Amino acid sequence: MIMKIKMELPRIRSDRERTTETSSFLCKTNRYHRHLTSRNVNRYGEIYIRITNRDSLSKKKFHENAYWNTFAKHMYDIFVQTNENSKSDERTWITFRYPNGEASVILRKTGSTIYMNGVKKNQVDVSMALAKIIAYGSMTRCADTMESYIDRNVTYSANILYALQNRTPYWMFSEGTQYNVKINTNLISREEVAFEISKNIWGSLPIEEANTFIDCYRNKAQRSKKWANISPSNLWFNMFGSHATESEEALMKAWLMQNRTDWIVEERAFTLLKGMDKKEQYTLVDLKKPPFSNLRLEGKSKNYHFAMHIKGQLGDWLCYPNNNQSGTQRCKLVFLTSLNEFQGPFCVDDVNGRNVMGDQISTRSTLVYNDTVATKIVRTLTDVKATNFRVPDATLKAARFTEDITWR
Repeated sequence: MIMKIKMELPRIRSDRERTTETSSFLCKTNRYHRHLTSRNVNRYGEIYIRITNRDSLSKKKFHENAYWNTFAKHMYDIFVQTNENSKSDERTWITFRYPNGEASVILRKTGSTIYMNGVKKNQVDVSMALAKIIAYGSMTRCADTMESYIDRNVTYSANILYALQNRTPYWMFSEGTQYNVKINTNLISREEVAFEISKNIWGSLPIEEANTFIDCYRNKAQRSKKWANISPSNLWFNMFGSHATESEEALMKAWLMQNRTDWIVEERAFTLLKGMDKKEQYTLVDLKKPPFSNLRLEGKSKNYHFAMHIKGQLGDWLCYPNNNQSGTQRCKLVFLTSLNEFQGPFCVDDVNGRNVMGDQISTRSTLVYNDTVATKIVRTLTDVKATNFRVPDATLKAARFTEDITWR
């Protein structure tokens, strides 16, 4: 059965105004699936498949965000999953045609074993790879580029690709406390992956072994006794086949602690705040400089003395960090009524209690920039009314926060 398929990609949001993105390709298959029938043909002769979030789909875990989980579940359902109509030997060709040539993915499924372009892979990786390849088809019109992208997704598992882009997650314990860290990860060859487990010291593993290691800490897999929940000393031994000396292990632990996930995320979040500071409506100010040093701010942080000043429609706002190390409220928000007085602080809960301080400050700052709307939808802000007071631009400039923060 040969057909042309146009696939509507998942929507990140439900906005009606959002332009629909699609990916088109030719498909030849001996596999039966209800989506691959003539009843779904549009007026152009294409089988039109809309990717939506349906609870009736497989409950398989893909360990990705909601967008890719939705897409991969559909790919598993349509092209991979064994069903009552499955044949003992199923073959599917997916071909993208471009002005400069073609790029193809070939699936062969024998029982529960599946090959992708001749490479044996597990069903979860095949489903995720198909989702990413088809999504990429909506962004390129070059056969060579698509061939390269297909090869990358066929050759490497979803775990390996995640680690190359985001670094490898790992956790260690120190004095009874668990610390999550990130390990720099690079490819040495098509068959080997390298990990920087200490400063300028790289250990390497074959692809399959690297995949197992990453899986233990990315997806909390517990099947591998060699890799699951191992200490830094055992990590060194598994990488090099010999034990680290006392000084090597001490340096390794110090290096890993410098790459703690919480520090990395805080640094990136503060970079976002510095980026907002370049916009006219936001100013990163120093609470040790006047006029902000004169404000008796409740519960301000003992460790950090920066804050975000926001020019709202109703007046000026100030969002500053407090002493909470976690939770939905790691900052406070006040509405300025003069250089010495303010309303608040106001409680505005963060939807995700795992967001770091910088992210919480940026979301609240964005919220009150549109304060005419925020005061209508956030119950704690309903008493805020428009004021004629504004902090002079010259005063804001003189109070700008200029220090470099070391989070480690």
